[in-house]
Amino acid sequence: MDTHDTSPPAPPSPPAPPSRPPRRWVRRTLIGGGVVVALLAGGVWLLGRESTLQQIVAQIARSSGGSITVTGATGSLYGRMHIARIVYRSPDSVLTIEDVDINWSPLQYFSEGVAISELHAARAVQQSIGPSKPPEMPVSLAPPFRLRLSDARLDRLSLISADGSRNEVSAVRLQLYGDSQRWQLKDASALTRIGRLDASAEIATTRPFALTGTASLSQILAPAPAAADAPRPAPAPSGA
Repeated sequence: MDTHDTSPPAPPSPPAPPSRPPRRWVRRTLIGGGVVVALLAGGVWLLGRESTLQQIVAQIARSSGGSITVTGATGSLYGRMHIARIVYRSPDSVLTIEDVDINWSPLQYFSEGVAISELHAARAVQQSIGPSKPPEMPVSLAPPFRLRLSDARLDRLSLISADGSRNEVSAVRLQLYGDSQRWQLKDASALTRIGRLDASAEIATTRPFALTGTASLSQILAPAPAAADAPRPAPAPSGA
């Protein structure tokens, strides 16, 4: 009796699917993103350092060819800064500004341009050292970017002519805005020897530089003498 198996052979098993290559682009993307974030964080930290502010100020002074000298810069580019002394020298004058405080937000540059919320200086001295040349009319007065100065204050301004005569102005206050079309001066005021000066003005940045504005001068009354300083009546003579 024949017991040999005559059934057909089983079909061969299908080949295994090829293994997917590892997703290296995901890992590379994550690594690249991490490097970019680290570089941005390092740049933000570097720009916020006080030493970075001092280096930028020093570079500005070097680029001026000696006409600008800045000392005592402290603070951060991201907010409040203090400068102890700024000296600007021109062929006919020397301007010295002391104790300057600046407060601004660089993040507003993309929406408002350079927006300085506070600019305060304790003293400024303009010293004439020779005859000044007649000013030349510029082609344009437009700033390279929008500028908004919300609160500018100068406690005391001294104007000294070449012959030594001196003029003092105090309590200078103003607001300033400038763009490609115009400059606006708002709520400007100052105390002079002859009274309080108030002014507002607007000037176009292109020729013929149309100018409009208002100004007024009000006399400041001297305070009344105190009661202690008033003359006292003579005492009545006593009876015999």
